[in-house]
Amino acid sequence: MRIVSGIYLASAGASMLGNAVSHIAWPWLVLNRTGDPAAAGIVATAVAIPSLIIAIVGGQLVDKVGRKPVSILSDLISGASVAALILVDQNFGATLGWFIALGIIGAVGDVPGMAARNALITDVSRTSGVTVDKLSAALQALTGITFLLGPALAGVLMSLVSIELVLWITAACSFLAAAFTMLLRITHAAVDPTEDVFRGWRAWGSIVQRPEIKLFVWVALTSGLMVSPLLLVLLPAHFESVDKPLMLGLAMSAFAVGMIVAGGLVGWLGTAYRRRVWGLSMALFSLAFFGTAFLSNQWAVLLGMAAAGLASGLFGPVHTLTITEVTSEQVRGRAFSLFTAINLFVSPIGLSLTTLALKFHTIYWLAVALFVFWAPISMWAIWKGYKVLPHYKEPA
Repeated sequence: MRIVSGIYLASAGASMLGNAVSHIAWPWLVLNRTGDPAAAGIVATAVAIPSLIIAIVGGQLVDKVGRKPVSILSDLISGASVAALILVDQNFGATLGWFIALGIIGAVGDVPGMAARNALITDVSRTSGVTVDKLSAALQALTGITFLLGPALAGVLMSLVSIELVLWITAACSFLAAAFTMLLRITHAAVDPTEDVFRGWRAWGSIVQRPEIKLFVWVALTSGLMVSPLLLVLLPAHFESVDKPLMLGLAMSAFAVGMIVAGGLVGWLGTAYRRRVWGLSMALFSLAFFGTAFLSNQWAVLLGMAAAGLASGLFGPVHTLTITEVTSEQVRGRAFSLFTAINLFVSPIGLSLTTLALKFHTIYWLAVALFVFWAPISMWAIWKGYKVLPHYKEPA
């Protein structure tokens, strides 16, 4: 039954590749049609708040309807939103309002789909016999591969064919992901379609009562404030100021390669020594912020980004495996949606604080400040992890 895990990973890979290409092609089309460099930011901001609401409601939907149906429906909606944008553009002309409306519809597909796919991993593991940590490691490696190849593929396609054809390809990736998920023959977790709505919402409180989940929540809240400013503001601003766009690309590639390597290592060695893997991931995140603190030194930045990729590749499997172990099947979708919602909530806050700080300080000062802020959090997270995570536990 290992073919089940292969189909699951093929679905995830198709979806992630489509999203990676779309993240380049979509802003390009927004700029091309509106002629306003700020338009892409306006669209992203307008979609952010509905996405947060969708993340919360979507988690409830995953647990009430089922992981596989929501995963399929999400990919279909995501592909349909891209197809609709192409048709609107061809027949009426895409305007800022259309981009915002169809972006929100796309979020209806993308956001719950991430939680559904993560929650589905336990069903795939149960059916295929492949452990959750190894499946999660494979997903991390796939994430790294699509992060590495997706933007490059988008650039090549956009230079060879029309932007409309590129978007049709991304829509096809979403439809292909849905088709692969339809082919999955898995042992489903039980769902309770009669669950009382108010009891269902109270389940969110029970999820965060677990000490392991509390640890992950605090790490997600603090790191989420820092990662977006680093990737979206500080690194681009520095490399643009020194006219080295290639180094920006290499820094992002170093992150992707680190994630691929870590995913391969976890797939080979596993995560039985849970505390060690957790502690190593937090230490590598510290090394990452230390490297990027020397923002004017391109080699230190490359080392830092590679360390960040390694850290992410180790963190992901521990995070996914622990959530599946400490939460019940009936709230698994909400557990994964919680972290999607946190990321959607704190990232704009981090970017807003960065914009404010840049009125008083340089990007180089802020890069150092990120490391100073993260270092004690990392030490606390390592200490807390050694208290609440098992020393040795074979994954189910």
